[in-house]
Amino acid sequence: MPPWTEKPKVLLVSPPIAFESGWLANVFNGALEKAKQLAPHYKANAEKFGAAFFDAATVAKCSPVDGVHLEAADQQALGRAVAAEVSRLVG
Repeated sequence: MPPWTEKPKVLLVSPPIAFESGWLANVFNGALEKAKQLAPHYKANAEKFGAAFFDAATVAKCSPVDGVHLEAADQQALGRAVAAEVSRLVG
């Protein structure tokens, strides 16, 4: 079967947990509690629509510099983990 006739494979990735920190703390007030709720919502929607799911918070954390962006090591860990998930997904 040609690849363009197959159902696309989708990986839904929930973000690392953001928190109030550094120079963006006031912008992201309440982020920690809200961010903790994201993974279950992402997972439920992945299941609902037949997508694969990966929780980025299992391998990466946001930087204390601003509470939302990743440091280099966390970006690398996330990249490796997502690459492994995609490889598994496409077989």
